[in-house]
Amino acid sequence: MPKIDIPLLLKFGEKQHVEALLNKGNIFMQRLGHYKDLEKDELQKKIKRADKYDGVFERYKSPKVTITVEGQEIELRTGFVDISLDEIMDSYVYCMAGISIDRIYDYKAGKIDRLIPKELEKFGEGCAVITDTADFVKKFKNTFPVEYLNFIEYIDLENTNGRIGPFKKDLAFKEQLEFRFIMKNEEGNKGHLTKEIGALSGAFCTDSYEIETTLTKKLIGRVKTTDGKEKEMDFIDFLIARYEETL
Repeated sequence: MPKIDIPLLLKFGEKQHVEALLNKGNIFMQRLGHYKDLEKDELQKKIKRADKYDGVFERYKSPKVTITVEGQEIELRTGFVDISLDEIMDSYVYCMAGISIDRIYDYKAGKIDRLIPKELEKFGEGCAVITDTADFVKKFKNTFPVEYLNFIEYIDLENTNGRIGPFKKDLAFKEQLEFRFIMKNEEGNKGHLTKEIGALSGAFCTDSYEIETTLTKKLIGRVKTTDGKEKEMDFIDFLIARYEETL
């Protein structure tokens, strides 16, 4: 499993669920196939929680088909064939928003207007902000049989031909900045899975609509200088300094 540096992890949801995550480490997850099934729900499609391609293993364009009518050759539109594997679709998935160091650098340099895309606010009124991401991942892996974890790669799935898998999603979802954990469904369950990993350290809760202002304007980070004194800096600079100290 590759080493991944994640300065921040965010979990949006209803306030009581976010607080349960902070206080008890309550983790609620669905099977990967659940999100494909949500395509039947117009509301879930509208807020982009449903994803018809989620978990598709491979996608291939059908061979060109032509017919001849009265001596004229006509090419028929055939589209794509999607291949899914039960083993992947039955795996459990836990989805979060992951703020990469590259995104933080881009925000600091003025290359992007917002650190946290506004689209994420629609996933719930509360947001858990996890700064001690290493501790969270450790607790998660100690509790669940994690097979893979990584950032999602966003590509043009409508026109993709070949292998996809559970870590590629369509460009329509790119503002979600998804970081996901994939767990093997060892008992073959069809329902959701809930467990507690323990109270989280280095984490706090805020209102979703305030997340951008909280992280980029209100929070102050403190670091110790080489002479042992504490130095205050804005939170963005704190995240950058903390990351660069580990290089």
